[in-house]
Amino acid sequence: MISEALVSLLAITRTTDLAARFTGVRPFLPLLSATRFGTVGGISQPKILFELKQCKSFNDDYWPAYWTSLAELHLLRLDTELKRWKLDPKQAWLENEPKRSPSPDLLAFLARGSTVITQTPPGTVIDANDSLNSATPPEILSSRIAVDALVKAIAYLFIAAWPGRTPNRDKAYYSCEALFDILLDAVAPTIDLKVERHIVRSQGEEIKVYGLLPEATQPNGMPGVLFTNGLEGTNVESIMTVLRTRSIVSSAWFFMEMPGTYRYKRPLCKDSSEQIYGDVLSFIESHSAIDRSRLGMVGVSFGGNCATRMAIADKRLKAVVINGAPLARSLSPRGSFGMPEIIVRSLFNVVGADGIQALMMSLHSLHPCQADIERIHCPVLAINGERDTLVSTQDTIDLANWVPRSELMLFPDDDHCAIGHIREWQEHSSEWLMRAL
Repeated sequence: MISEALVSLLAITRTTDLAARFTGVRPFLPLLSATRFGTVGGISQPKILFELKQCKSFNDDYWPAYWTSLAELHLLRLDTELKRWKLDPKQAWLENEPKRSPSPDLLAFLARGSTVITQTPPGTVIDANDSLNSATPPEILSSRIAVDALVKAIAYLFIAAWPGRTPNRDKAYYSCEALFDILLDAVAPTIDLKVERHIVRSQGEEIKVYGLLPEATQPNGMPGVLFTNGLEGTNVESIMTVLRTRSIVSSAWFFMEMPGTYRYKRPLCKDSSEQIYGDVLSFIESHSAIDRSRLGMVGVSFGGNCATRMAIADKRLKAVVINGAPLARSLSPRGSFGMPEIIVRSLFNVVGADGIQALMMSLHSLHPCQADIERIHCPVLAINGERDTLVSTQDTIDLANWVPRSELMLFPDDDHCAIGHIREWQEHSSEWLMRAL
């Protein structure tokens, strides 16, 4: 195991890529990366670990190409099944400009295989052949193979785009999203969810917001929950796991990426990010299906930092779930010890810092003090793994201790954001929010 001191030394000297030529990139990633990447696509951890070992660089010319080539293998499997039923090949989806809705025949075909996702919990390997027998109709088998291939292609493109903010990674990001949109439109109705896509304009940005709403409406409106992810998370990653749980039952969930990441034009800063989240909450509040008095928020990883700040700043929030938030301890200079160069570089990019001092000043402005946290008016559910290897678990414990009305949920022997218990914490959060809102 490569020591944290060596990881930090390579990050400071910017020589991680040189070392990765000999070892592969795995030693220079957060320890949870294989679990995280595998979870997105239901890919086995040994397979992801092997592929990480074979990957020799984070360089923008190498990393996206390596993972995109693995995605292409699954897209070939997908095209084989589409051709069998005379449906548009995947290239037609990616070159669909101006964007038009997928054909009903394509969505119906993919919907037949939707149980590949919806009946396979996060953390479980997705296998198109599970629960089949000799009596399974050929079209069902073909659809399951197609969905399995599509899910895995999306996952590999998500990895190709990770952690964002470079030209070739951006290209993979948009390809990933284009494929995911087709999958989402096919799968969501099979679990009684309606899909909405909105653009909210704020602070010179156009924020893409996905809405997942139960098909059954409520006479007085339903609770609205804003879900935001972290430093290098995407809507695709968030929604892919939600589709494999029973989180969205009687409330509407809206998903947005954290300011400063991926498609945003401007870096993350305290005031503008809180204005952006506030404007998205205003959009949710105005939605015809939403009870405006019942707004909640879920923040994961660095998104948990944002959710903490919004719980302080926006009194419209009636309950907030905060999972794995980096706060005072994690965002201090000491908190960066042992942090891989690829994550440090992401921090620089997301906050727009041009040097160590600027980075430290930006991070300091983003963590609220104890006195501010003690002013949070709404109930808070604080979640993490007990053995967080990316940020300090103590930040989560401090948060729960300081918020006047809080619950603490730590998963033993689990890592950052309780990555090994996604289904448990998401479904518990959904139930907790329904009680609190």
